[in-house]
Amino acid sequence: MSYKSFREYRIWQEANRLAVEIYRLTENYPQREFFCLASQMRKSSSSVPSNIAEGLGRYSTKDLIRFIHIARGSLFEIESQIILSTDLGYISSDKSNVLLRCYSGLSSGINAYLNSIRDRD
Repeated sequence: MSYKSFREYRIWQEANRLAVEIYRLTENYPQREFFCLASQMRKSSSSVPSNIAEGLGRYSTKDLIRFIHIARGSLFEIESQIILSTDLGYISSDKSNVLLRCYSGLSSGINAYLNSIRDRD
């Protein structure tokens, strides 16, 4: 069996791009949010590619599925935080829509990957 780096997986690449976008976006949040919402968004956004990478580095399908589920949960957390940020006026609705479309595509990719793993077993 040949080894494929986690960096070669499209879901990891998209998750990493979203995390970078969230980090850049939260740089402009009010100072009072730096240790609150901005920090939480950074943590949950970096959790998505990190858990995908960790799952792909495991030796069992069961572990892989568990870490991909954790990544998907963090992705839902990001969606909620983007909506909250928009409601608070920290993100424009245009920017929010772009991010939520990104989230939607990544969510579909993660779901498709999970289905492909299950189909292998």
